[in-house]
Amino acid sequence: MKGLKFFSLPLLWILMIAPFSCANDKVGLAMDGSTERLFMATKNTTYNPFTGTGGLKNYFLVLLPDGTAYRGIPKESTLGFLNRQQLIQENKLRVGDYVENGNTLTITWTYYQQKVSTYTREGNSWRENASKVYNFIQPIKSQNSLSGTYVFEHVSGTAPFPGLPSTTLGVKDVITFQSNGTFTRHIQSGASSGSSVGANSKTINGTYQIKDYALTLKSNNGTTHTLTLFKWPKEENTVLALNGKRFLKTNS
Repeated sequence: MKGLKFFSLPLLWILMIAPFSCANDKVGLAMDGSTERLFMATKNTTYNPFTGTGGLKNYFLVLLPDGTAYRGIPKESTLGFLNRQQLIQENKLRVGDYVENGNTLTITWTYYQQKVSTYTREGNSWRENASKVYNFIQPIKSQNSLSGTYVFEHVSGTAPFPGLPSTTLGVKDVITFQSNGTFTRHIQSGASSGSSVGANSKTINGTYQIKDYALTLKSNNGTTHTLTLFKWPKEENTVLALNGKRFLKTNS
């Protein structure tokens, strides 16, 4: 019995620390610098009624495995297929060099007066200051987890004369994903709200592939298009982001 007690204490200790070890492993995997990582911070800024700006604002941070940092989401290049030179060509003022040292992330913005930003690790996040925390966005690993119809709408202006529709639709982008790897995309532009008169539209069918943050759309006519893809934090079940634009999932 004495030997059993002596053995049970170390076993009990192992069982107690095991959950904490697993949790730490998950954090390490999420923050692993061997792949591209995307982070988002949301900050409430003062609203300016004269410019119409302010309110909640989203900030993005990209970290590449080679030590390159980028502020924002690249519009011309796709996460998963880009490199440092492409980011410099897109907007060199957003490019920097980062170093991770324990719980500290230091970024020197190479082309922006060598300005230095320092962040502190908080789990899977990096805190820049009291009001801005960059949370890690998990990439989508499988196309089987993506299905449904998502819509993006942009209103470009209002009608200049009475009796005409009150708003003009700049673009309406509707994309439907099937779990079998096929998609249908309908893009409509220039239509008045509630009408399709004068609208330019096209429909694209094909197959899609997902690799971390990269979405590749291969149409049946042979063209290929890539986009940065992620599920919007805290709205993962209803909002999909394509190149940073919010696509809202419909009930149809």
